[in-house]
Amino acid sequence: MIKEALKALADGKPRSVRISPTAVPEDGILDYTMTCHSGGTLDIYIEPVLRKPHLLLLGRSPIAQTLSEIPARSLQTGH
Repeated sequence: MIKEALKALADGKPRSVRISPTAVPEDGILDYTMTCHSGGTLDIYIEPVLRKPHLLLLGRSPIAQTLSEIPARSLQTGH
């Protein structure tokens, strides 16, 4: 589960994971086999929650003023 959670954080995409005694392929679900004596199945949905980056600028230098314009430009261009 940790490996799949880290992948979700890295690519920003949610995923469904199933842990069961027998692998039953199903579209959109990553299936892992477990050897638990209960014979149950566990379905887990992993949705990454990513923090938005923050920028803290102190001062009024020309560099600080230029850096303060970068977030606004990123929103306009989508980058």
